[in-house]
Amino acid sequence: MGNSLMSNANRSSLPGSERHLFPGAHKSGELDFSASIEVSIRLRSGSPIALPSGEDIGVLPINRREYMSPKSYDDQFGASASDLDQVRSFAREHGLREVGQISGNRILQFAGSAEQMSRAFGTQLWRYQFPGGEYRGREGTLSVPNNILPIIQGVFGLDNRPQALPCVRFSIPPKSGKLSIPPDLTTTPNSVASFYKFPQNLSGKGQCIGILEFGGGFKQCEITDYFNEMGVPGRNVTVREVGAKNDPGEVDRFDAEVALDIEMAGTIAAGAELAVYFAPATEKGWIDGLAKAIHDSTPAISVLSISWVFLEGSTYWTPDGIRAVNEILEEAANLGVTVCVASGDDGASFGADGNARVEFPVASPFVLACGGTSLSARGQNGEQVWNTGQSGRDWGATGGGVSDFEDTPTWQVKTPVNGNLPHRINPTFKGRQIPDVAARSDQSYRIFYHGDHVNVGGTSAAAPLWAGLVACLNEGTKQKLGFFNPLLYGSPGLQAACNDIKDGNNGPGGTGGYDATSGWDACTGWGSPDGTKLLKEFSR
Repeated sequence: MGNSLMSNANRSSLPGSERHLFPGAHKSGELDFSASIEVSIRLRSGSPIALPSGEDIGVLPINRREYMSPKSYDDQFGASASDLDQVRSFAREHGLREVGQISGNRILQFAGSAEQMSRAFGTQLWRYQFPGGEYRGREGTLSVPNNILPIIQGVFGLDNRPQALPCVRFSIPPKSGKLSIPPDLTTTPNSVASFYKFPQNLSGKGQCIGILEFGGGFKQCEITDYFNEMGVPGRNVTVREVGAKNDPGEVDRFDAEVALDIEMAGTIAAGAELAVYFAPATEKGWIDGLAKAIHDSTPAISVLSISWVFLEGSTYWTPDGIRAVNEILEEAANLGVTVCVASGDDGASFGADGNARVEFPVASPFVLACGGTSLSARGQNGEQVWNTGQSGRDWGATGGGVSDFEDTPTWQVKTPVNGNLPHRINPTFKGRQIPDVAARSDQSYRIFYHGDHVNVGGTSAAAPLWAGLVACLNEGTKQKLGFFNPLLYGSPGLQAACNDIKDGNNGPGGTGGYDATSGWDACTGWGSPDGTKLLKEFSR
């Protein structure tokens, strides 16, 4: 079926649509071709001019920036009426029905049977088995009619392999079954905000924090109880279901992730609105979820927190998928949305080939990559790289290192960052270096979910902490910080407003990996925040 279409002279392969076999996967059988499938087709912009680059925006002082609104972006950079007509006509010819649209019509969603989808996009779908379960997938490229080839920038959803993992770690319980963190080291968002000198008169009022989730869920009653406990009553959370539901109770770790994200950001920025977006843990889910959150007009977010990541590279993502995610994140820079992403909890140990790996989309040049620190028994002067120091199943450490796929941004090339890689773990790299900043991530955070208090941590704590702080800084400066990485890397004042972390490393068992050092390093970036100093610097 697929081969006959691929040989059709009126069709061509869609560049960037290549799918490779998931590591450890094999075909396990034919797919039920009556099964319903939904795809998202991303279209080119209809604008004759290019979207301003994120870097051009990012180098401007905060008070000199002019951001677009979601509506102004849609009006100027949405898909053209002619392109929409052609794609819709193609879909109708193959029996597909339109079920939604996102981001100025640049993402059209269609539903149809597996057979209709296979014929429409010139591929063959199979069931695949891999160590983590089963997925619907394909290999090779897609094809589309030549008349719409220049219009389509990606087709997502035919393959539903899992592509998102949470960056949360539970406190390791001793044999007694009790939590291993002593009560005097238990952390709440309020206490960590005080530790990092967040301005007490700011609450994020007038801001909306978006939180992107790829599984799990929460009960409003439990969130309410937690906020009451933290002294911030009356908090409601807006839920946006973007192909997935708020579904608490299915996976314990996922629910803990959702609770940590909401409770951290919502306590740090007690006056901000909260909007949680639930999307499937797939490539399609990433693109739909990001586009919906960033381009949502009600509520319109000014900060987005993401505590989920996945390994970068063509084995896991399609080239079109990586490009789409980066383009949507660059759109966020144009809309004045700061995107805070956890750097991951597996240190510098990614990759079965023995080379270090970073994850995506935290490796995107358009996000604030948030690494992790911990506090030793020495107290306030003992902040160091978060690394549990244990090898094996319970080990955890801040992600950090060098991308093999994302080029080094200009704002990193022009700084001494490259000189602060004392040893390069990989034989070659491109590469965007992460993280940019850090915050406390040890497994001391007390959250409330499933009717009980539990201690958790991971870089999942750092991303919503920074998101909450950015919401407060937006209020305090009366400006949206938006994409500020170029300012951070170019300003000694902003760098000095971060607590420089000089101790520790992110290697397994406390050895290897990258070492912390003075200035930027591949464990904690420029360091953890001093909220009062950051407010002063951004207000200049």
